[in-house]
Amino acid sequence: MNQQLKELNLSKIKLFGIISHDLKSPIREFEIGTKNLLKSDDGSSLSPESKSNIEYLNQLSLKISKLLVSLLDWSKSQIESDTSNNEFRCNINDIINEIIDLYSQDINRKSLSIKSKIKYQDINYNDNDVKIVFR
Repeated sequence: MNQQLKELNLSKIKLFGIISHDLKSPIREFEIGTKNLLKSDDGSSLSPESKSNIEYLNQLSLKISKLLVSLLDWSKSQIESDTSNNEFRCNINDIINEIIDLYSQDINRKSLSIKSKIKYQDINYNDNDVKIVFR
């Protein structure tokens, strides 16, 4: 039974890795497409509202891309966890600020304010694991 659970868990982790890997390319193409739209605009073809929406979509695609890379890195670290130690010293304030930035559009839209008051900066953990917990 225990071996079956380990195998199922490993299959789940591999599936997360495959999904995140397969989604990286279309998201990257979308990011490039929105960037090209913005670059090709000579100031007359896009309304300010359209340009703002395209910029928002471009930023959103960058954030989704980062999330997918984190998921892919996490799945790799979980698969390799039996053979290596993935922990290292990381700055928790940097991680928290990155996550706040990731959700900044939602935070602003909901008129919320988030401030980190963490006193300790460096911790010994896998930063991908820490990011998943904070998200």
